[in-house]
Amino acid sequence: MRTRRAAPASAALINSAPPPRFYVGDGAGASATPANAVGTGATALHPAALPGVALTFDDGPSPLYTPRVLDVLRRYHTPATFFVVGYHALQYPDLVRAEARAGMTVGDHSFDHPNYPPFAALTAAQIDTEIAQGRNALRGLAPPPRLFRPPGGSFSPYVEAAAHRLGLRVTLWSVDPTDWAAGVSSRQIVARVLGAVRPGSIVIMHDGGGNRAATVAALPAIIAGIRAKGLRLVALRE
Repeated sequence: MRTRRAAPASAALINSAPPPRFYVGDGAGASATPANAVGTGATALHPAALPGVALTFDDGPSPLYTPRVLDVLRRYHTPATFFVVGYHALQYPDLVRAEARAGMTVGDHSFDHPNYPPFAALTAAQIDTEIAQGRNALRGLAPPPRLFRPPGGSFSPYVEAAAHRLGLRVTLWSVDPTDWAAGVSSRQIVARVLGAVRPGSIVIMHDGGGNRAATVAALPAIIAGIRAKGLRLVALRE
């Protein structure tokens, strides 16, 4: 079921009562819930800000782009979070190890990254398998993941519960510069991030799943621009 990612919907993050299950973004530049969410009930839950801005990267690791993203993050002393696709982790385990060694947070992004049907519309057994196998693929490569980002941001009460049973929080985003879109330029990515980011933002970008040269090129200006706003860059933690 290795379908590649569709254009994801922007998503505001939500927070649940203890034990917390969702990381929360500020909602900047985002709709209230993912367009393909199923029965989320998100409007009944309350957001809470992070102690800074979190850069997150999906769909890797990629042997072409992940090392380049890590190089920029190291040069600019910037923590970040990588949501790793399980079968890519099995293909390129040294890249996952490199993320962990660099002090980045490594999260579960499912095993096969299914897009059709949307993740939340899969059967319960398929959802359970995707989350569990994605987590298991990271075993021995990085600290046990505590975060799960569903493909395309597609989630439901069942997805939330399935992740929670495995000790994972569903983690969405609040700023999406659509760096995955064909023809997008590094300048556009920078402008979209800096135009939307604010305290508590979670920014989604990509180090895999396609040509990510524009994302790599945009990163130095994104980091500098966020810091120029007086905002601290943080990795997502449990």
